[in-house]
Amino acid sequence: MISILQEKKWDIIIWIIQKRIFIVIYFLNIIEKYIQKRNAYKKNNYYKQELIAKTWYPERFIEWCLDTEEAYELKKEINLI
Repeated sequence: MISILQEKKWDIIIWIIQKRIFIVIYFLNIIEKYIQKRNAYKKNNYYKQELIAKTWYPERFIEWCLDTEEAYELKKEINLI
């Protein structure tokens, strides 16, 4: 009788340890995914800022976004002509 109880006790202890290990692994995976997303966001944000800086350069903005009359008036105001 005692040996059966001891075996069950050890089975319960092993089961608890396995559950705790599973929980730790689960949270480590969550943290790893968060770090990957954060790194991807930082990388994309860097390229996004660089792209915006290059495309919204004042001369490009004038050429791409304004019609000829607006561009002429703006260039005249900021003394580019």
